[in-house]
Amino acid sequence: MPLGAIAEGIFSVISECILQIVLEGMIKGAGYFILRYIFQLDRNDDLNPDGAAVIITGILFWLLVSFSGYKIWHIM
Repeated sequence: MPLGAIAEGIFSVISECILQIVLEGMIKGAGYFILRYIFQLDRNDDLNPDGAAVIITGILFWLLVSFSGYKIWHIM
């Protein structure tokens, strides 16, 4: 019984770390970079790094990258 609780705790910590890396680093990072630099937003603009626009832009970016990679791989 205690071994199962320890394994569950370790799995919980590892899954939380992976979720943070994927969500924070890849999706929000890409979305924030695109909205901030591609659309020339200033620091004074109200762009919330945790906002829905950043998350949606990041998801759309990674979907585009995945689709493009699949199409390039499929052609070769």
